[in-house]
Amino acid sequence: MGKFRLFCEGIIDPTPITSNVISKIDYLKPQLINKNLDSIEAARILNYVLEDKGLKFEESNREGVQENSDYTQIGVHYAAANEDGSISVFIKPEHFHENFESEKDFIYFLKILKTILNHEVIHSLQLLKIFDAKNQDAYRYSQVIEKLVSKNDDGAEYLGNIAEVMAFAKEAIDQFRTAGYAEEEILERIKNPRNKEIYPSINESTIFQNYIDYFNSGDPVFKKFIYYMARYLRG
Repeated sequence: MGKFRLFCEGIIDPTPITSNVISKIDYLKPQLINKNLDSIEAARILNYVLEDKGLKFEESNREGVQENSDYTQIGVHYAAANEDGSISVFIKPEHFHENFESEKDFIYFLKILKTILNHEVIHSLQLLKIFDAKNQDAYRYSQVIEKLVSKNDDGAEYLGNIAEVMAFAKEAIDQFRTAGYAEEEILERIKNPRNKEIYPSINESTIFQNYIDYFNSGDPVFKKFIYYMARYLRG
């Protein structure tokens, strides 16, 4: 039984779910922008509309969980998929409200939130897929599930988690796209992952940079990461 059996059938596409959520949030723009809301009030409005989508914005209260530097730009500490398939986005109350001070801030918020949700929706669907297996495969992935929901940032071990490799591959693509690169340019980076003479630059995606730093080109984890990136790019 292959190590990647539950995920080898193909990539998990988070786009339909994420796009639906982003559209719902965008619809709330008149209720959020320039309303002088504090972070908790803004989260309450979002949660009221998103309740049926299994997404909740919560005040971050977990000490010891490392901040995601990409997410802090929009006042988010971290995000996590829960065992029931729901997603929690943990906000930093001192900054989250800044996303709604202007339309420009709101647009940037949606752009980064889309990347966050793509990552966590993949995990949500992975968890549901594991629990729906209803055979011994599910037991083989108990460690995957535990590490997935615990968000234990343990360097290579964390990045090498089979569930994380797929989600991070999608996130790396999103980061390069957010930086303004076309598919052809990103594909060239995928084909030449360590070539420092081409663009996009390796460090324009913190995720891509992490996999470069932690794994050599021949490592099965790195190969799987590149494989998933190519799959997500081509659709």
